[in-house]
Amino acid sequence: MRNKITYILAGLAMLVLIGALAAAGGALARLVSDRFLQADPTQDAEPTAPAIATNTAAAPPPTPSPRITEEDTTPTIVQATPRPTSTPKPAPTPTATPEYETVLQGEGVLMVCRRHCPGITEPQAQTCAEEVKRLNGLWGDNPQLIVGKKLRMPPCPEVE
Repeated sequence: MRNKITYILAGLAMLVLIGALAAAGGALARLVSDRFLQADPTQDAEPTAPAIATNTAAAPPPTPSPRITEEDTTPTIVQATPRPTSTPKPAPTPTATPEYETVLQGEGVLMVCRRHCPGITEPQAQTCAEEVKRLNGLWGDNPQLIVGKKLRMPPCPEVE
């Protein structure tokens, strides 16, 4: 029991020490940034005109600022200009979202095409298979398909 209390107190002391070090580090960083990383005040200053020797005669007195009268403080009503209404945008033309089929055990490209587009003829299935190979980067007459692979499928042709 005594060891548990000792470990707890040691842990709390370490947390307090880490907190104090973090606070001191923050203060030191703020001091360094204020002192050394502050921008040079002469760098952003406006360029001044070179001093020109002038006549030592008295300068003219400053002109008084205009007095504000009650008429000047009357609020002015400004009417907002109506914004032009926009014409409605035409509905976007529907684009076919790509369809996918998952390869099942023992299937080839032709079988996936027949399952995806039931009722298609053999020439349509051949065309579909060629398009599937092109869309998915498959090579050869009878490419090896991995079970579970998702194949991108072309749209089904019209069933005759």
